[in-house]
Amino acid sequence: MRTRPWTLGVLGVAAARNLVVGAFDVLLVIMALEALDLGERGPGLLAALVGAGALVSTVVVTVVVRRAHLRPALTAALGTTATMCAVLGLRLGPTAVYVVLPVLGVCLSMMDDLSRMLLQRSTDPRSLGPLFACLGLVGGLGQLVGSAIAQGLLALAGLDAALIGLAGVIVVMAVAGLRPLRRADDHAEVPVVEMTLLGGLPMFQPLPPMMLDAVARSAERIEVGDGTRVVTQGDAGDTFYAVSDGEFDVVMSGELIRTAARGDFFGEVALIADVARTATVTCRGSGVLLCIHGDPFLVAVTGHDASRAAAVAHVDGLCFDDGMIPGDDDGPLAGT
Repeated sequence: MRTRPWTLGVLGVAAARNLVVGAFDVLLVIMALEALDLGERGPGLLAALVGAGALVSTVVVTVVVRRAHLRPALTAALGTTATMCAVLGLRLGPTAVYVVLPVLGVCLSMMDDLSRMLLQRSTDPRSLGPLFACLGLVGGLGQLVGSAIAQGLLALAGLDAALIGLAGVIVVMAVAGLRPLRRADDHAEVPVVEMTLLGGLPMFQPLPPMMLDAVARSAERIEVGDGTRVVTQGDAGDTFYAVSDGEFDVVMSGELIRTAARGDFFGEVALIADVARTATVTCRGSGVLLCIHGDPFLVAVTGHDASRAAAVAHVDGLCFDDGMIPGDDDGPLAGT
């Protein structure tokens, strides 16, 4: 944090988000039992409304993370959270609750996902472990402080004033964090092109945005000349390739199996099945590849259930029982 002080802005967003979570752990109970008279199941119902908003946020985050700048979305989420708390304080009732709480769920989930993403993009990868540990500590402290603020305001002024006071605290934290948050966004390394290309591949499509961002940041872009042999059948395989530009001939035992163009890929079978290269791939003309080495590829693919299932299904669809790769008559792709 001494060398990259803008990380404090990102940690501030995380603190604000968790402060709201801690406050609402208290406020939702009072809201359900006293203000709305929903009975003993009321707190669970209100928490479910927040959770429903969090589910919706997945779609929003997936779109936002493909953009070059995350600060506008984070700022909007902070501002909307403060506004929703103020609306509840001023117009507390069933209609307001059923509208506001899902919106709060969207904003809180967005702040969690996007603050982690921005921290990942604006920090030296070697420092991410300690910083994410710090993020967890800030989150826990934020929830404790939020709970204390909520209980104090409830005791002093009641539920309506507590909600408005919470809105004021969020506004103060948002204003204080604007400058460092802007600097973090300016220093972010954004793999937009890589995320777009990799996000269209079957084994990466199921990945959550943060995991897709991480594997995209690990990709190395290389330019390949005409006739360059990228992989050779029988060699050990330690790299996955996605075609960013150009055409690459995939040849197995002297037979042309297919030509990989932009949006296609090769090198996956050797990594997933732990076998030697099953084909030779040569560049036709000039081309550009995204290369992902074995460790980050396998961490991404095997670290997520849906992605692992998609990768295994893909390899199973390519391979005969004897381990050979089918031609075009048996499937759309041949692996390497």
